[in-house]
Amino acid sequence: MVYFVKTTDNGIIVAEKQIGTKTVTIAGVTKEVNTQGGKLGFVAWENAKAELEVERGDKLPFSITDKAVTRKDRTVVPNLYWCNPD
Repeated sequence: MVYFVKTTDNGIIVAEKQIGTKTVTIAGVTKEVNTQGGKLGFVAWENAKAELEVERGDKLPFSITDKAVTRKDRTVVPNLYWCNPD
């Protein structure tokens, strides 16, 4: 199981750990920022924004692989890995 992060035009981004938030103050400015959720994964899903109604943190039935996502020009997307369904 992985946790939903967000949809893109071409798919779903997930995290192996649940992403949370934390309030920080820098130079007198207070802001709520995301905490990291470990390794990030990608599921190819055409029209994900239109078809899926999920919220950040929802569990999804996928596992993150060790295979890096590559663009059409074969460049590697840093720190993003393909997912397989569970």
